[in-house]
Amino acid sequence: MTHDLFDDVYTAERRALSTRARQFAEAHIAPQATQWERNRTLPVDLHGHAAQAGLLQTGFPTDVGGTGDLLDTVIVTHALVMGGLCPGAVVGLGSHHLALPPVLSMGTPAQKQRYIPPVLRGERRAALGLTEPSGGSDLSQIKTRAVRVEGGYRLTGRKKFISCGGQAHQITVLARTSDEVRRGFSLFVVDRDTPGFRVLEALETTGWRASGTAALAFEDIFLSDEHRIGPEGAGLLCLMRNLHTERILLAAQACGIAESALEISAAYAKTRMVSGRSLNQFQATRQTLATIATDLYAAKALTLRVAQRLNGGSWAGTEVSMAKNISAVVAQRATAAAVQLHGGAGCLEDSVPARLHRDARVLTIAGGPLEVMNETIADGLGF
Repeated sequence: MTHDLFDDVYTAERRALSTRARQFAEAHIAPQATQWERNRTLPVDLHGHAAQAGLLQTGFPTDVGGTGDLLDTVIVTHALVMGGLCPGAVVGLGSHHLALPPVLSMGTPAQKQRYIPPVLRGERRAALGLTEPSGGSDLSQIKTRAVRVEGGYRLTGRKKFISCGGQAHQITVLARTSDEVRRGFSLFVVDRDTPGFRVLEALETTGWRASGTAALAFEDIFLSDEHRIGPEGAGLLCLMRNLHTERILLAAQACGIAESALEISAAYAKTRMVSGRSLNQFQATRQTLATIATDLYAAKALTLRVAQRLNGGSWAGTEVSMAKNISAVVAQRATAAAVQLHGGAGCLEDSVPARLHRDARVLTIAGGPLEVMNETIADGLGF
């Protein structure tokens, strides 16, 4: 798909960034994707390689080792999916985009230097711990609790479906610190080697198999005051904008999945012969591909426009929910069509169409289910 329609977004610098990210993924992700999916984990050196390529640092200020902005991160995410054809690996590689912004926005200078630069250098991995076994869409129902004690807190609870949780060196955790409805939650950073922290299990999810998704336990962990990020009770408010970042990156991932599915389907249709004709000579095939391409252009246009608004500091909660929903739905349609077009080959467990189809299915659930996003949209539009 050409970038011409999006020339105002894909400047010469961003085209170069997109190309660099895609080439990195083609070299460092795609060749090993099948094995990583089987192992359900990422190699320890992938983050270091990505950092050396300048792909981990986008969206963070220069004083903590960052470069670029949110729009750059959206473009990198899309390109990594396109090049690597393994969205789960991209999720694991980009988990710090969710874990570090609270530290950046509310952390002390010492906390920022302790927790952000090592991750952007690829030396450490960071994860965000929100969802719990009892649910995740309604964060006010979180049961993990941090109780004030002399010199700090005692943290107890469980987290589940945590991307990169099985490999992270540090986890940004949302915990209840009082029974207040809105100001009863605070954020903490837990280091992996803290006594009482355990990885309960690596979860065998249907999609995002290479993301290192895990269930975590915090068993009466002592955390000094230096581990609390921001004022006590400010956790939920801080995370609201953080969720917008997560959702626009999921929209970018969805566009990358849909575009990848379209590319491989179009290429396959030119070479697969049926009754003496290539598949792309059948009207049904052409109609399917044209519809997917049209839907994809619409989803990508909305995603990039919303990313621009978020990049400029706008709240855009309604619009980012729209971008996530439409992009996720288009990704599911495109990957279902890719599996159908490839026939039996598309149903093989290790095939690219099957992998993209599995990973697309996650996108109407992760970061806020489609139904919750629709409620946000309805509220924003006054319905």
